[in-house]
Amino acid sequence: AINVPGCPPNPLNLVGTLVAFLRGDEITLDKLGRPTMFFGRTVHELCERRHHFDAGRFAPSFASREARQGWCLYKLGCRGPLTMNNCPKLRFNDTNWPVGAGHPCIGCSEPGFWDSMTPFYEK
Repeated sequence: AINVPGCPPNPLNLVGTLVAFLRGDEITLDKLGRPTMFFGRTVHELCERRHHFDAGRFAPSFASREARQGWCLYKLGCRGPLTMNNCPKLRFNDTNWPVGAGHPCIGCSEPGFWDSMTPFYEK
């Protein structure tokens, strides 16, 4: 079985998986059945805010100057380091993705994310 998770799944991941399947391409899956071509790296690895994480620069609040300047949202609840997905690379509708819009990753492509990745906000 092939698993294309997300809330909702990125249409490019879904269509790309279907096209690969219909063409008869070999689809490498991870242990959860996700195609590694789309779910082979963490959101954190691909995030445009990653250099701020590496430098220890974390936004103290969503309304802060640092958040507006694109600092890392990890301390505000970002689940990117735990989430396998390509959201930063293949943006929804070729437009944006949650972290790019100033919201932490909620881990929606991970098993049981509603139970294991909540609460989305502590305060």
